[in-house]
Amino acid sequence: MEDKFKHYLTGANNSIGVSFGVLIFLTRGIPISIIIFSSELLIQYGLLGQIGFILAIMMAFIGFSFVANTIKKNFKNNATIGDVISARTSGATTKVMLGIMFVLSIGMLLIHSFSVHLMLQMLFDVPFYISQVVFYLFCFVYAGLGGMKRILKVEPLFVIVIFSAIILIPVYFFIQQGISPVYNGIWLYHPYLLYWKNYDSIFFVVTSFLLIFSMLMVDRVSWQRLFLIQSDKVRAALSLAGVIIGTILLALLSMILISLSGEGYNNPATVLFNMLTQLQTPPLVGLFITFCLVISSAAIGAELHAVTSFFVKNIFDETKKTTKLSKIQLSYLLSGFIIFLLLIAGFYSPVSIINSLFLYGLVCTSMFFPMLLIIYGKAFVHSLYIYGVLISIFSGLILFFAKGHFIGIWTTFTVSTCITFILYTHQSMQNKNHSSKT
Repeated sequence: MEDKFKHYLTGANNSIGVSFGVLIFLTRGIPISIIIFSSELLIQYGLLGQIGFILAIMMAFIGFSFVANTIKKNFKNNATIGDVISARTSGATTKVMLGIMFVLSIGMLLIHSFSVHLMLQMLFDVPFYISQVVFYLFCFVYAGLGGMKRILKVEPLFVIVIFSAIILIPVYFFIQQGISPVYNGIWLYHPYLLYWKNYDSIFFVVTSFLLIFSMLMVDRVSWQRLFLIQSDKVRAALSLAGVIIGTILLALLSMILISLSGEGYNNPATVLFNMLTQLQTPPLVGLFITFCLVISSAAIGAELHAVTSFFVKNIFDETKKTTKLSKIQLSYLLSGFIIFLLLIAGFYSPVSIINSLFLYGLVCTSMFFPMLLIIYGKAFVHSLYIYGVLISIFSGLILFFAKGHFIGIWTTFTVSTCITFILYTHQSMQNKNHSSKT
């Protein structure tokens, strides 16, 4: 049974090269939630801010590739982010950090489910519960039951659909109608998008880099997949994936602009799906719908498998509880339960996910330097660092709701950084004094 769970966890593969490594990070880098988030950001910060956001994503992936290279070298025999946390912490510190990671996993799944709710409502003229049940049933079968082996088999097909859509749809539209109708339509309906003296965009781009980098530092899926790649290929795979993801997002930006050029919008989050009114060729309509379903199922499936593996391998083992169920059976049961929760959560989806993503990012930024300490440190992480994380989250949340997203995020990051620096300096001085006495 242990071998079955290991097969479920890793797909019995831990020697993936650069090309396939880039592929498995691509589907992770363009979930439906980020695309919907991009649509809302475009409306708020214009074309300049959106391009800056894409550049921030590219730079965050490249920056994280250096950290990931160290992770792979220092913890090459591990399989999840929970394994690394357990190796560098102990006692209550381990439990609290694993708990935070689990909450983040569920939070990201909820954000994805909200995005799927918006997408299914726009794409299909059928009762919502029918399309949602079929969609989540597919995610459960291919990722919840299939495990990593089936994910690695399906994702190359997903990538083919993604590239087909981002190449064929914009090219076909521009060949048929040219670029002028898009520019004229944007200038007529949404001239504010072309305003380039938006200095708030600079602060937004810097904040975006911090958010994306912090999210990658605690991303269960990215950690799980980097452990599958050969040690000397991790940096190249992540860097190339970041560049390609940025290119894909630029192509999606052109699709969003095409959607906006012909009319206004009711909800900024659903702007991309207005492409259905612009496409008049049934094959392209089918390709666009398939593209939306593919990126959504890839995101849900990856996070579902990651949180299930994380819980069974790290949290359940940490509690030392006994059960008649094997690990693989527990994985199936937990996957089904999470899918049921996502089905229920879809009915309570907000009209915008921007607040949810910023709130998720706030918690991630509080973990940035403590995670660096775990990765690069040599000793066990003291429990006081966890108090710093909790204090930074609490202080950031107060300003998040009182003063706005960016103030709350930067407050969380600043407080966490200061506490981590003070504790690390104090601990280093104590160790130095102890060494000098001995």
